[in-house]
Amino acid sequence: TGSEWDPVIVEHPLHPEVSQVSGQATALLDDLFSKEALLQPLKDKKRLYHDYLRRNNAVLSQPLRDRYNTQLGIITDLCSTLERDSSDSGRILQLMEQLQGAGEPPVFSLP
Repeated sequence: TGSEWDPVIVEHPLHPEVSQVSGQATALLDDLFSKEALLQPLKDKKRLYHDYLRRNNAVLSQPLRDRYNTQLGIITDLCSTLERDSSDSGRILQLMEQLQGAGEPPVFSLP
């Protein structure tokens, strides 16, 4: 497929199942990072961030506002990347790592 998830497959003469497991792991990662699995939950999260920031802007400290806006920007980039080219698993993984490194998200209250 040419994605970043393509494994290096080494055939083992006594254990041919190794290449099968590697292929299964690749397929699992492709499924986890697919447009179908990620896009709608990310769009939902993006809406939650917008609502949260609008409601809480006046009470948030500047560092928290900056952190949450950074997280929202990464989520927006993820949505755009998935909509534009959902096969760009390298970029998707890079953005997911950035989001993970961007600190704790806000605590969203349910309506």
